[in-house]
Amino acid sequence: MAGRPTEAGTGAEELVGVHGAGLHRLAVMLTGDQAAATRLTGLTLAHAPGAPTAQDLRQRLVRTFVRTAPRRRERTLPTAARDAGDVVARLAPRARAAAVLRLVEGASVADIAATLRIAPDRVGRLVPDQEGVGVALEALAHRHALTGDQLQQELGDAVAQASPEPPDRDRRWWWAAAAAVPLAVLGGYALSFDREEPAGPDEATPTRATGTAQVSAVDLTEAGFELDDGTPPRAAAGLRLQESVVLAAGDQVDVELGGDQALFATFAVLWCDMPPTQDRNLETPAGMVTVAGERIPVPCAGRDGEPAVTEDHLVTLPPGGLATVAVTGDLPPDGEAALGVYAEDPEVFQTPFPDGDRTDAPAVPADSTVVEAEAAVPFRMAPYTRRVQAVELGADTTIRVWAGRTGAVSVTVDGSPVTDDGDLAAWADGEADWREQDPGLRDGRWTVYAPGQEREFPLPPEALPAPGERREAVVEVMAEGNGDHVQVVATDTSPVDVDLSPAARTEPPDLPTLVSGHRLVGTWELPADAHARELESPPADPSALVWSLLLEEAPESASRWAPFAGEGLLQRGEEAIPVYTMLDPSQVVEGLAAPWADPFPLDDADAPLRATAPATPGKPTSLLVGYAPVPYEEFDFAAAAVPEHVWRAGEDPGRSDYGLRGDPLETLRPADLDEDGTTVLEVPAGGFGARISTEGKGRIRFLVDDHPVDGLHGTGGWWSSWTDQAVASETPLSYSYGGPIQPRLTVVVEDYEDFTIELVRM
Repeated sequence: MAGRPTEAGTGAEELVGVHGAGLHRLAVMLTGDQAAATRLTGLTLAHAPGAPTAQDLRQRLVRTFVRTAPRRRERTLPTAARDAGDVVARLAPRARAAAVLRLVEGASVADIAATLRIAPDRVGRLVPDQEGVGVALEALAHRHALTGDQLQQELGDAVAQASPEPPDRDRRWWWAAAAAVPLAVLGGYALSFDREEPAGPDEATPTRATGTAQVSAVDLTEAGFELDDGTPPRAAAGLRLQESVVLAAGDQVDVELGGDQALFATFAVLWCDMPPTQDRNLETPAGMVTVAGERIPVPCAGRDGEPAVTEDHLVTLPPGGLATVAVTGDLPPDGEAALGVYAEDPEVFQTPFPDGDRTDAPAVPADSTVVEAEAAVPFRMAPYTRRVQAVELGADTTIRVWAGRTGAVSVTVDGSPVTDDGDLAAWADGEADWREQDPGLRDGRWTVYAPGQEREFPLPPEALPAPGERREAVVEVMAEGNGDHVQVVATDTSPVDVDLSPAARTEPPDLPTLVSGHRLVGTWELPADAHARELESPPADPSALVWSLLLEEAPESASRWAPFAGEGLLQRGEEAIPVYTMLDPSQVVEGLAAPWADPFPLDDADAPLRATAPATPGKPTSLLVGYAPVPYEEFDFAAAAVPEHVWRAGEDPGRSDYGLRGDPLETLRPADLDEDGTTVLEVPAGGFGARISTEGKGRIRFLVDDHPVDGLHGTGGWWSSWTDQAVASETPLSYSYGGPIQPRLTVVVEDYEDFTIELVRM
C-alpha cells in the first residue's frame, strides 16, 4: 500500500537529499551507532518503492530495524544503576522503536501500533517509564547523526553498497509483505522461491495415507551443520555462531554464553572424533556443560559426519553466564572435540532454505481431522498458503505437523499459537524459560530445514477443554514456501460444520455517522471464527473506504503474535487485504484522522465481497466498520461528532498524545496572516507539532520547504478539526530532524475566522 508521492523525484540520490538527514537521525536513535545507522538508512533508501512519502520511508526504516537488529533481553539492573542511558542500551528492538516513536517523535499510539504491527494496548507496555529516556535518545542523535557533505557522501556510498532487491518476479511479494505484516516476524524466515520442482510422480500433492514420518532423526547436514575445516560452521539452520572451542581428552574449558544476539537461550552442538564402533569396551564421547551449578549433557555428533547432526544434537543452554565444558567418554588418541555455541540469527531471512526432495506424508490416525480447507491470504502472497478448519477438541488433542519440503509452518488454535516455544509471550510480557526454547521454533513458526520432518505439538492451556469435556475451536495453518507439502492433523477431534450465512448489516450503537472528515457507510456483524463470509448489502466501492474491525476483547494472539493472527481480512475475488482490529470505538475514530496508508484496490467487481474476523475462543461477534472520506467542501461540520481525541476549548487535556512539550516556538492568530490567509516563517530544525484552537468550519495546510509536512500522512498537509464547535487539539507536523538549519514553514488557513496555532517541539 504505497503512500502519496512526494513532489521531489524518487531517485536514490534525490531521496538522500530530501529525506536523508531525518532518516539518519531516526536511525541513530534506533541503533545507537553511526555506522549501523548509515547502513540502515542506505538500505531503506536503496529499496524504497516508487514515489515514497517521508512517512513511508520512516515506517520502512523502523520495520527494517526491528526485523534485522540483534535481539536482546532487557536485563534488570539495580535501582541505582538504572539511569536512562542504561535503560536505552538494554531495550529490545521493538521496545526501542516504540520509545523513539513515542517519546522523541510524539507519534500516536495508533501510528506506533500500525508501524510495529502490534495491538494498540501493547504500545504502553513497550515504552519505558524511566524519566529521561527521551532525552537520552535525543542525545544520541545530537552526538552521532551525520549532516552536510559528510551525510551526502556516506549515505550515497551506503545506498550504492546496499544489498540488491529481490528479482522482479518476486518483488510484488516482498513489497506486499512489507506493507501487510510486521517485518520483525515476516522477515524472520527465508523462502527459496527459485527452487526447481522435481519431475515425475513426486510432482503430485503428497499422499496422505502412506509413508513414514521421521521424528528427531533428520540429518541437518544440508541445513549447514557440518564442520568447516574442523571448526563449527558460522551459521546453520537459522542459528549464528557465538563462540567455539576445541577440547582434547581431559580438558575443561570455560565459555562465556550469550552475546548481543542471544535473547532467550543459546544452543550447543558438539562434534567429536569417535572411537571404533566395534569395540564395545569404549564409551562413546559426550559433553557436559555446567552453568550456575546445573549440569547439562550434550551428545556428540561425529567430526567425520557420522553420526550426523540431528535435532537431538541441538542442546538448549541459558542465554548468558559462564559455562564450564568438559568431554567424557573415550576420544581416540590425539582425538578432539569441537563445541559451537549458537544463538538465533536475526538475519535468518537472508539465508534461503536448502532444497530437499519431497517424501510421502504419514498416515492419518483414527479419530483425527486433517486441516486442508484453503483460505485467503492478504495480497495474494504466492509463497504463502493458508488453511482453516473448525473442529471439536478433546482434552487429549494434539497437533501433528508433517513437512515434506523445507519452509516454515505456523499453527494457531482459536488464535493461540501452537508452534511456539514461549518467545511470543516473552516479547510482550518478559523473559522466557530458556529450558523451553526450541531452535526450530521462532516467532510462532516451525522452521523446517530438512524435508520429511514430523512434530507433534501440545495445545496451549487456554485452548484445551476440561478433562472429559469437548469444545469447538478453529485450527489455522499458514505454510511458507512448502504449502502443497504440509500435512496438519488435529488428533482426537471431529470436523464441525460452520454456518457461512452472509454477514448481516447492522446499525452500530456507539459509532458516529459523521466524524473526522468521514461518513459511516456501514457495519456488519461477523463471528470471530476465521471463516470468510459474504457481506449483506456491500458498499459499491470497498477499496475507497477505511476499514476496521471492532472486537469485544483482544484475541489471545494480540499479545502472542502469530502470522496474520489477530487481524481480519477483506477479500473480493483473488484479492485480500488485512483489516486491523480495534477494541474501542474511539480507536476506530482516531484512525480516521490520518490513515497510515492509502486504500488497497479490490479490483474484481463481479466477485462477492467477503470478510473474516480472527478466531477467538467462544466465537464472539465482531463488528466490521467501513468509513468513506468526505470532501472538505461537502462535509457537514455542524452535524459532525466531536472525536474523543479532541477536547473542548478551555479544558486541560492532561499529557500530550504526541509528546508536545515546552513553550510555543511560535503562536499564530488571524492577524498574523496576509490577505490570502497565508504566512511563512522559519522554525528551528527538529520535530515539531501544533496545538490548535478553532471554532467554526475551516482547514489549515502546513508545508515545510514547499512540501506537505510528513506528520499529516495521506492528507497533502491539510488538517481540520472537522467540527464547528470551539475545540482544541494536537497534531504532529514534522518528524524531519536535521535538514536545513531553519526550515521554512508555510501555513495556509481556509475559512477559519478565529483560531490559535501554537507550534511546539515534539
